[in-house]
Amino acid sequence: MADNKKRQANFELLRIVAMMMVIVLHYIVKGKMSVKLSVDGSVTNHLWWLIQAFCNVAVNVYILISGYFLVEAKWKISKLVKLVCQVLFYSILVGVLMYTFVKMSYSIPAIGVIYERAAVSKSFGLNYWLNLFLPIEYEHYWFATAYVVMYMLSPVLAVAVKELPQKQLKAVIIALLCFFCIPKSINPYLIPTDSYGYDFGWFICLFLIAGYIRCYGIRFFDSKKKAIIIYVVTVIFNWAVCAFTGAICRMSGKLEYYMDMTYAYNYILVLVSSVAMFYIWTFVDIKEGKMADAICKVAPYTFGVYLFHENIGIRLIWPYLLGANIANCFVLKILHMIISVVVVFAVGCMVDIFRSRIFALFDKK
Repeated sequence: MADNKKRQANFELLRIVAMMMVIVLHYIVKGKMSVKLSVDGSVTNHLWWLIQAFCNVAVNVYILISGYFLVEAKWKISKLVKLVCQVLFYSILVGVLMYTFVKMSYSIPAIGVIYERAAVSKSFGLNYWLNLFLPIEYEHYWFATAYVVMYMLSPVLAVAVKELPQKQLKAVIIALLCFFCIPKSINPYLIPTDSYGYDFGWFICLFLIAGYIRCYGIRFFDSKKKAIIIYVVTVIFNWAVCAFTGAICRMSGKLEYYMDMTYAYNYILVLVSSVAMFYIWTFVDIKEGKMADAICKVAPYTFGVYLFHENIGIRLIWPYLLGANIANCFVLKILHMIISVVVVFAVGCMVDIFRSRIFALFDKK
């Protein structure tokens, strides 16, 4: 896994793919394309959950990419400041604009119906404004909160990866998996310390796994074919476990918690499929040239895409503004989802290009 331009283009393309997968997940969930399998066991509902299973690796993959490069990157306080400022930019600006937009347009019948379908409230209380102005502390974006903390700790984690003997590093990772991952994957009951992978503790675990991959690799994923097979098999098995527990829940009312846990980011099958997806792209060959340059130019804006469409003021609205869940035909719904994902990604990139140019004016200062 040499750090040449071609290899970086591979990972930058994976970063783009991962963010599009995130948009797919948000489209399905917030657009109410699917419901719990404990409620609806129809073929269509199962297909939506299968799509989610294939995209559920996105967050883990994104952190694996970051950890893989941060192990060797030079830590700078300026990068942390820029990261926090980027979060504040979207949190405050988009949040205030959406507040104004909702207040002005809620009386318009056509838009009012959209708000009602999206369950958007007319009132904006204190918690809304605290989320806007203290986004890291209030987890306005849970991913950003966990990522910022992970980045603050990254120089310490990088030293640990490079200085610990391989056996000790492996032992630390196994110990963390025994806390975050393995017990919840086999235990059908609620574990009070489990955060479903929505916290910086799990991101630290992924960082160390990425560092281990960079330094030593994992022989289990030693070919592209094997990595693809492992990814597909674990994803389908993950979906099957969820479907099976959902069927049990529909009949007996039991195992609903475990059914939900099968799609958590720190579930063992999700972790294995995430590592497999990461490894698939290590074998992808992108030749240097215009395509590689374009990929490397677009990839830095992916985080902005997330901060834009997941803003508290817009996260519940955008699927309905784009017309999610209107078509009756499943195929048309899929086509609409693909178009919507491309539109959201493109708009998010354009907004972040605008943001980056504003930041560039103050960069030296």
